[in-house]
Amino acid sequence: MGNKSVRIKVMLTLTGGGFLWEAKSLIKGLKGNYEYCFVTTNDSMIPLPGEIPEGTVYRVERMPGRQDGSVRRMVSQYLMSFFDTYKLLKKLDIQIIVCIGTPLAIPLCIWGKLYRHSTIFVESITRTSDISRTARLLLFLRLCDRVYVQWPELARSFKGTVYKGNVL
Repeated sequence: MGNKSVRIKVMLTLTGGGFLWEAKSLIKGLKGNYEYCFVTTNDSMIPLPGEIPEGTVYRVERMPGRQDGSVRRMVSQYLMSFFDTYKLLKKLDIQIIVCIGTPLAIPLCIWGKLYRHSTIFVESITRTSDISRTARLLLFLRLCDRVYVQWPELARSFKGTVYKGNVL
C-alpha cells in the first residue's frame, strides 16, 4: 500500500479589512498538511483572485449588527445566517473551524460543536484591552475549543483565552 498522507480539512472565515489580512497571515504561518475551504458573507467583495490559497469559497448570510435597522430585519438575518451555516456544515466534511474576529463565528461554532468539529476563535489583533462581544459569547456558551487572543494582557484578564503570540 502507498503511503498516502491525510490532509486535515479546515474551514476558515474570510471577512474584510484587517480580518482578511490576519487570515492570510495565519495560513502562511500554519505548518502541516491542510486542505482549506473558506466561508464569507454573501455581501462580501472578497476574495479577489490571488488573495487566498487554493480552496473553495462558500457564502452565507452575514450576521447583522446594531446598525442594520429594524428588529424584524435583524432577526431575519440572524435566522438566515444560522440556516445557511447549518446547510454548509451539514454538507462539508471538515475537521476544524477557524473564525477570525467575526460574528459569523457564533452560528459556525454552534453548528460546529453539534457536528463535533474542532472550533477555534482568533480575536482580532486590534483588541488590545478588551475582547469582543463575539468572544465573550463564545466563551460564556463554551462553543470554542480554543479562544486565542493576540495580546498577553488579554489572556491574563479573560479566563478561558489563550495567548500564543500574534498572527502578524
